[in-house]
Amino acid sequence: MAEIFGVATGAFGIASLAIQLVESTKKLKVFCDDLQNAPQEIQGLIGDLERFASLLETIASSSQMQEHALSTPQACLLNGSLGSCKRSAEQILVVVRDMEDNVARRKRIGAIRVALKKDLLDKYVRRLEQAKTSLALSYTVYWKYAYTIHISSRD
Repeated sequence: MAEIFGVATGAFGIASLAIQLVESTKKLKVFCDDLQNAPQEIQGLIGDLERFASLLETIASSSQMQEHALSTPQACLLNGSLGSCKRSAEQILVVVRDMEDNVARRKRIGAIRVALKKDLLDKYVRRLEQAKTSLALSYTVYWKYAYTIHISSRD
């Protein structure tokens, strides 16, 4: 009976090891894929950030045209959201530029460093997504208020 128990325990140990090997292999494949895709991902992020910066400038300038609404709580909310988006985008840009420099200097080592910084970059991207959501809401509130002021001034 003890022998059967020992064999069963050994089988479970081997199965557990096999599962760990499969999981490690999957992680290694993802890491290798990240290494290969690093330069394209960096260029894509830089392009996205440049377009987003242009969008932020457009929003900021369009909100400044509404002089009657500049000192309102809605404008303060919008300006705070713009600032939050700008800070988040700058954090991402610092990491992305560093990644780009690493890849440009030494392809293989740089790509490894890029893959290792992926978690940090993901954290900053999530933070930017939250800031963009706040910006969208505050932009809507701001323009609704500006429209209301515009309509009431026509009466």
